[in-house]
Amino acid sequence: MIGRNAGVAIALSLAAAPAAWAQPLMLRRAEPAPAGTVVELTPEGVVVDGETAAPVIVAWDRVLRIEGEQGDSDWRDTGDEVWRAWARLERGDALAAEPLFEDVLRAREGAQGPTTARAAEGLLRCRLDRGARTLALEAWLAWQHAAAPAPGPQPYQRRAGGQWGPVEDPRYALVTDLPPIWGDDDAVRAFASAPLPQEWTGRAGELAALYHAAACFATGLDADLPPRPSADRGAALVWDLVAAQSDDRGARTQAIVALEQVIEREQEGWVQAWAHVAIGRGLARDATPERRQLGALHLLRVPAQFEAIAPSLAALALRDAAGIMEQMGDTEGAGVLRAELTARTAPSAGLEN
Repeated sequence: MIGRNAGVAIALSLAAAPAAWAQPLMLRRAEPAPAGTVVELTPEGVVVDGETAAPVIVAWDRVLRIEGEQGDSDWRDTGDEVWRAWARLERGDALAAEPLFEDVLRAREGAQGPTTARAAEGLLRCRLDRGARTLALEAWLAWQHAAAPAPGPQPYQRRAGGQWGPVEDPRYALVTDLPPIWGDDDAVRAFASAPLPQEWTGRAGELAALYHAAACFATGLDADLPPRPSADRGAALVWDLVAAQSDDRGARTQAIVALEQVIEREQEGWVQAWAHVAIGRGLARDATPERRQLGALHLLRVPAQFEAIAPSLAALALRDAAGIMEQMGDTEGAGVLRAELTARTAPSAGLEN
């Protein structure tokens, strides 16, 4: 047994031990910090030089404490604001979280890195929660820009688990609630009329140009069809969808063929729903009655088969199909479809862009 005096001596020696005993970086929610040494504090996070791995950067909203921290307090304040916004979102209060995320992104417009990316992802989820598709698209593109791979330390990966699943389909890296298919309303016109942020480059820039072109086509504004991305599966699918709705007859024909092949091989319902609507819209531009009627049939497949997973798109497809029927002189059939649309959509649902 250790004597009383000996125990006191050991306690005193431990209290006087160097700071190396302490954890220099502590994360919230008892999440394990990356092994290594804190070597730099940046606006986007804490850089840790790994003992056996490459350096990583930890977003500020995940940081609880840093021993001997000497950095810009604004960075810490931004992290705290992102943390508070996510806490509100996670308890189901998206309306209270949204303005906090907006404040962060307004102050960090054009920035890239994990803290800005976390704010953009949170804003995307808030806007999807209330069905504001056009605003959600802008948040998603900002997230794409902020999270783009860059030289230097890579973001420290979050541990698995938690209540949030991926917001993007992992095979296409696309948000399944954000098809490049628009109605014609004030929100879409505002998006189509506004210039795109010049800082959006790479994948964010490609997708922004495609969605912007789709909005122009839907609202009757002039726009050029951007080049088709070749190395990105999701962006190539978006190009096919946008081209199928364009005024470029050659590109439209090419895209319709490609989307018909997508429908044949693709099992995911959201992809099929997107493809059917884009094909239907493309065929509706054809002068041949048979082709236009086929377009209406493609559109009607969506409310018939995919309404449960794509209710807004199903409503849009019904509206478009009714328009085709009316243009072809079938006013009775158009009336039936519009009555069906009214019956399916509540006053506050469905067609908000």
